Amino acid sequence: MSDEQEALWTDRYEWPVTGSYVIAVDEVGKEHNALVTANWGAKEHCKTAGPTINLLYVSDDETKTDQYGRQIDRHMSSTMHARQGGCVHGRYWRWPNEEGVAYRAPSSI
Repeated sequence: MSDEQEALWTDRYEWPVTGSYVIAVDEVGKEHNALVTANWGAKEHCKTAGPTINLLYVSDDETKTDQYGRQIDRHMSSTMHARQGGCVHGRYWRWPNEEGVAYRAPSSI
């Protein structure tokens, strides 16, 4: 294991809390500004991988509005951090200052 892998996740990254601003990447790899609505991890259990979080973002469709403004388009539940094992190019969260996961085309088995 490399030194970076051995370093605690909480030593390398800020801990997300309700209301934190993050980037949500949807299933097709599109990025959205998002807010954390819940953090399902406890720091003592997230030593080498980040917590899974719930988040939401507003619609990209400018016609989706109501008396409160732009409608909420998506709520993602139990979303993994970009650097957790197994993340592909979509359905993860990252901090705004982090790079996203590069697209990898599907391959046959």
